[in-house]
Amino acid sequence: MSKLFFTVPFWFLAWGALSVAASENIVGTYDGVITSGRETAGTTIFSRSNAGEISGVYKFKYDGEFETGELTNCQLTNLNLYCIWHDKFGSGDFNVTFSKDFSSFDGSWYEAVGDFQKYGRTAGERWSGEKS
Repeated sequence: MSKLFFTVPFWFLAWGALSVAASENIVGTYDGVITSGRETAGTTIFSRSNAGEISGVYKFKYDGEFETGELTNCQLTNLNLYCIWHDKFGSGDFNVTFSKDFSSFDGSWYEAVGDFQKYGRTAGERWSGEKS
């Protein structure tokens, strides 16, 4: 029983260290594609607060103009990041998977909050990026 007592806290500490390292590695600027009817160049910038919360901002060209938005309520699980996107067009789900070294991501955005849970990975418009 004493081995379990000492082993479990170290396991939790190791997991916490991995989570912090992953959320630190995600920070940066990623250039790629944000599809909205057609593929267009997009930039996504992820940041991490002192409390460890991940958030982001993005921009893409739509009808000749640059549009901007933000990613909030982000949750990183292993290499998968789920957030909610917000811009002048509305809000919806954002779900992407990062490469093991966090140098790129690929996934989708969805038209409404809850659509990812409702339709899964088969729906949504492509959103990707490579760290610059």
